Amino acid sequence: MVKVPFTAEAIGTYIFAGPDTLEDPRCTGELSAWRAIVEAHGTGDPVGDFTVYFDFCGDMESHYGNGEAYLVDESNDTLFLEVSGQVLDGRLDSHPEYVVSYWKDNIGIGGGTGKYADASGTLISDDFNSSLDNNSHHHWTGEITMREK
Repeated sequence: MVKVPFTAEAIGTYIFAGPDTLEDPRCTGELSAWRAIVEAHGTGDPVGDFTVYFDFCGDMESHYGNGEAYLVDESNDTLFLEVSGQVLDGRLDSHPEYVVSYWKDNIGIGGGTGKYADASGTLISDDFNSSLDNNSHHHWTGEITMREK
C-alpha cells in the first residue's frame, strides 16, 4: 500500500433530481425530501479518466447523504466513496462569478475493487452548480492509500 496525492476534476449531469418517487425509493428517514442521481466524467491523479456515480438523498435545508457513490476508472476498477454534507447558496470569493451554489465537504474513501481494494483516505470537495449550465462541477483534492500499480 502507498499513500499518494489525489486530485480530480469532473463535470456531472443530473440524471434525476426531485422527490423520491422513483420505482426503487431509497430516501426515507431524516434525509427524505428529495433524491439526486448524478453521473460525472472527469480525469485525475492517480485515477486517470473516470466516471463517478452519485445517488443520494437530501432535506429541505440542502443537507445530503444517505447515498451511494463510486468512481470507475479506465481500467474498470471501482473506488467506493462516502459523501455527505450541505449545499450552500451563493459562492465563495475563490469561485467564478457564475457559481450559484457550492459544497466543500469531506469525501471518505472506503475501499473498492482491483487496485482500490482496501483503499482509504479523505478528499475535500470544492464543487458547485453554475448559472452557465445545468451541470455539477467537481474539484477534489486529498490523499489516498491504495495498492501500488
